[in-house]
Order: sequence, then structure tokens, then C-alpha cells
Amino acid sequence: IAEARARLPHLVKSLLDCGVRPRLITRMTSRLSDTIVERLLALAMKELGPAPARFCFVGLGSEGREELTLTTDQDNAIIYEDLPETDRPQAEKYFLQLGEKVCTWLAQVGYPLCKGDIMARNPKWNQPLTTWKYYFRDWIVKANPQDLLEFNVFFDFRCVCGDSGLTQELRTAIQSLMNDCPAFFLHMAQNVLLYKPPLGFFGQIVAESGQAAQHAINIKDATLPIVNFARLYALRHRVEETHTPARLQRLCDLQVLKKSLYEELIEAYSLLMELRLNHQVQTLVEGRAANNSIELESLTHLQESLLKQAFSLISTIHKKTSFDFLGAA
Repeated sequence: IAEARARLPHLVKSLLDCGVRPRLITRMTSRLSDTIVERLLALAMKELGPAPARFCFVGLGSEGREELTLTTDQDNAIIYEDLPETDRPQAEKYFLQLGEKVCTWLAQVGYPLCKGDIMARNPKWNQPLTTWKYYFRDWIVKANPQDLLEFNVFFDFRCVCGDSGLTQELRTAIQSLMNDCPAFFLHMAQNVLLYKPPLGFFGQIVAESGQAAQHAINIKDATLPIVNFARLYALRHRVEETHTPARLQRLCDLQVLKKSLYEELIEAYSLLMELRLNHQVQTLVEGRAANNSIELESLTHLQESLLKQAFSLISTIHKKTSFDFLGAA
């Protein structure tokens, strides 16, 4: 499995060279990850024995959105069905062992452990369905913007392998909670407005704070405003898709977004993801660790011009978000 995963950068490079759109590439990398998880789960269950209850291995963040790049670390969890109290200790022990094995093996085959420990091997993120419902209730009913900034990756959850009925039941419960808590969307909207595009007074691209010495920008951070915007409106309008372009397409179909804005957002998203993937492939080819920090001097004039347009679009989505959720333009 590790040898197969090691060939992924070369496959991504070939697809980019052939002009394949980034959204298709990241879906391919995500499906590869899904297949690896499925295989590792099978190997773990061969050692541990059959699962004592229905369960689902869940992808979060970029994995949940099917937007994996070549630098993504793990963000995952396990949801299992509620059991009688007498059966809970056995199930808890089993699923923690399962999470530990799978996460450890994922790290060995090329998916680094999450620095924030948002993984199925962490007891907090390896819980029965009822506990997960309590988690989301707290985040939706009690959370402030800072809490949501930390936990927004959980709102991009997706069933990678296992019983998808558990994630669907959780999604239904979340929708019901959000309908009764308008303040939740207010807090999420405030997070959408946090990112300030790295444009100077005369519209030139400038290095972000802390990166001046390298004259670089973090291209992952540049993509987040579109990702966060799509998540906010998807949750507000009961869109179940988690993939950012799919969310935007559905919002356009529902006439929440004008077609012109949808097309601009898709083009900006595609540009940013293409720059990100190309940069990661190039650093790996040069024998360096892949990262998201792009030096401004490496951009062509056309790339720089298109990047300026993408950054300018952020102000447009900020205005729409402020008007729709905060009551101010």
C-alpha cells in the first residue's frame, strides 16, 4: 500500500500536464485515500475480529470534502451505533483499537498524523452516535466564532467506509439543530470574513505576515475563503454535498448564487487549487517536502494577474456574506 501511495505525486503530475481540472484530481486522490482506508480497516478487523456494532469511518476537513492534496494530514473519526449499557465497554475498547491501528498504518503509508489529534485513535473522536449528536449540539447552540473556527472541519464530514446510515442520521439531527439556532450562522459568517487577501494599496500581491523573508504566500489559506463561503451557504440551505465545487453548483441550481458569481468562484477555486497542486508536485520532484508556500517570484505574469482577480473576488463574497447574514453591506 505504501509503495502504491508513493506513486501518487507522479500520477498527479501527469494529470496536471494533461490539463485535467483540479477538482477531478483531488477527487481522485480522495478516492485513493478511501480505498486505502477500506483496505486497512479490513486488515485491522482481520486481527481484531468482527465489529461488535454498526460503525462508520468518517473523513473530516479536506478528506470529508474530497479535496485531498499531496500535503494533507489525517482528519478522521469513528461513529458507531448506540448500544445497551452492558455492551458499551466492549465496543469502546474494540473501536479504539481499530482507530489506533488504522491511523497508525495511514501514517506509515503516507498520510501524516494530525497535529491537532483529530483522528479516530483519539477517544474523544471515537464515540457512539448519541455522543456525536451532543458534540454538534454544543457547537451549534453554545459555540462562539472562535470555537467554530476550531471545529468547522467537523461540518465537512463524510462516510468513507462503513454504515452511511449513521452519518445520515447525524446530518439530519444537525439540520434540525441549526434551524432553531440562527446565531450559529451569524458566528460562521463572521469566520468567513476573517481572511484578508494579500493585496497591497495599489492592488499588488504582497507576502503575508511572517513570510516576508521568503516573499511567499500560503496558497492553502488563499483557498479557505471560498471553502468557508461554500460551507456556510450549503449548511444554511440544506445542501448535503461536501465537495466545494459541488456545493457551489448546487447553490447555483437553487438560485442562491447568481450564475455569474458561481462561475467566478469556480474559476478562482480551480486556479488556486491548480497552483497549489503544481507547487506541491514541483517541490516533491526537487526532493523537498511538499508545502503550500508559493514564492511570488515563481509566478508568471499571467498567473499573477489571475491570482489578483481571485483575491479581488474575495471582497465580493465578503460583501454578500455581510449582507445576507449580518445585515450590512
